[in-house]
Amino acid sequence: MRCPHCLLRQHDKDFFSDEDMEPAHAKEILSHFYHRGTRKLLLAAEGEITVYPHLLEVSAFSKEIGFEEIGGFTNGILLGRHIDCLATFFDFIYVSVDGYDNETYARHRGVDGVFDAVTANIGSLVEAKRRSGRRQCIAVVCVVSQRNYRSMENMIRLAEGLGVDRIEFFNFHAVSPNYEGCHPLRDDDRAVVRYLHHLIYSRRYAVEIILPALIGNKTAYYCPNLFGFVMVGTDGSFSPCNYFPTHEKYGNFFRDPDAFRKKEISRFKKAFSRAADPSDLEFICRECVALSPENFIYFPSEDRWRRRFVTGPFEYGYEDVARNNAFHAP
Repeated sequence: MRCPHCLLRQHDKDFFSDEDMEPAHAKEILSHFYHRGTRKLLLAAEGEITVYPHLLEVSAFSKEIGFEEIGGFTNGILLGRHIDCLATFFDFIYVSVDGYDNETYARHRGVDGVFDAVTANIGSLVEAKRRSGRRQCIAVVCVVSQRNYRSMENMIRLAEGLGVDRIEFFNFHAVSPNYEGCHPLRDDDRAVVRYLHHLIYSRRYAVEIILPALIGNKTAYYCPNLFGFVMVGTDGSFSPCNYFPTHEKYGNFFRDPDAFRKKEISRFKKAFSRAADPSDLEFICRECVALSPENFIYFPSEDRWRRRFVTGPFEYGYEDVARNNAFHAP
C-alpha cells in the first residue's frame, strides 16, 4: 500500500521491510513489561499485523501471562486468515478503510480491487464476535484531510451497514511543514466546521462516532502518546512515541530494557514538558492531533453527542452537547 497519510512512510519512504521479530524476542519483551505493571498491549508490527507469521502465538502468550487488553490496527486485506485469533484474543480491532467504495478506497489507499474483500472480512469478524459473545470493540478508522473530509457521511453509512461498534476519524498528521501530499483539518476553516456541524445535527446514528480533533491554537500541551506508551520495534529499538519510527538512537531493549527512560527519549520528553509556545515544540508534535485533543463523540445508545476535552495529563472531561450549540463556526 502507498497511503499518502502513513506517518512512517512520511519519515522514510523505504521504512517498511520484510523483517519479523522472532517470537522468543517478542515474549521476552512482553514478559519484561508485564512484570513491571503494563497491562495493555497494542500490536502494530510496524505496519500490518496480519502478515506477521507469529501473530497467533504472540497473542495467545500475551493473554496467558495476564495482559488485560490487547488491540491492533489492520488494513483488513488478510483479516479473513486470522478471524479466530482476533476474535479470541483481541479486545479491540481497528480496521483502516479510508473509502466507502472501491473508487474512493483505491484513491486514498493506493491499491485497487480489494475494497470488497476488506468489507467482507470485517463482516466475518463482526459475525465471529456475535457468535463468541465476547466484549470486543470492532472499529472502522478513516484518516481525513482536506482531500476527503466530505466523504465522512458516506463512511458513517458504511460503518452502520457493516455492523461495527465504532467509526473513528483521525485528522491527517504531517511530520514536516514541507509535506505536500495532504493537509490537515483546522479549527479556523469555516467549511470544515460547518461540515462537522452538519454531521452532528443531521440525524440519529446506529454506530458510535468519534469525530476528528482539529488542528488549531492550544493553550496547554498534554500528550498521552508521548508519556503513556512504550514503543518497541522489530529489532528491539525504542521510539518516544507511536508517531515516530523506532530507531537505534533511542536505545534498544536487548542492550538496555530501560533505555526508553534515558538519554534521547528523556531529553525529548523534557523539551516537550518545558514548551511554553507552539514554536517550542517539534513540528511533528505541534501539528499532532494527539496534542491536547478536543473532539466530539456520538453515543448511539443514548442518541447523544459529548464534547471530550483535556483537563490535565491523562485526564479528560466530557460535557453534553446540545444539538443546536455544538461549537461556533468561524
